[in-house]
Amino acid sequence: MRDEGRSYQCLALRHLALEVRIGVNPAEKTAPQRVLVDVELMRGGGPFPAESLADCLDYDRVYRHLTESWPQRPHTELIEVLAEDLLAFCFEDPRVDACRVIITKPDIYGGRACPGIEVYRRRHG
Repeated sequence: MRDEGRSYQCLALRHLALEVRIGVNPAEKTAPQRVLVDVELMRGGGPFPAESLADCLDYDRVYRHLTESWPQRPHTELIEVLAEDLLAFCFEDPRVDACRVIITKPDIYGGRACPGIEVYRRRHG
């Protein structure tokens, strides 16, 4: 997981609710369902070197990708595919050294359980 001995900055986008076509069960293939997405973008280093907004990690870029692209995606059976898509998108920004993605499906079991996936990945390994 995180190297707690290393300094880093974490920019987070939390609890984003989206309607996407996801799932392997027949009932899941009839209509979009709600997913909740959390994303953490991390970059290593010491004090924040920014002098302008352009120097910052951009959570709005991630928000727009999720809210504009994901609802238009064709049906995806596996939640793992959504996680990998989001990780790849986040790493398009070369300043992102590590990323954590959490995607849950809160309505699948009538709210009694919330299946999901969490992936943490560093750029180099």
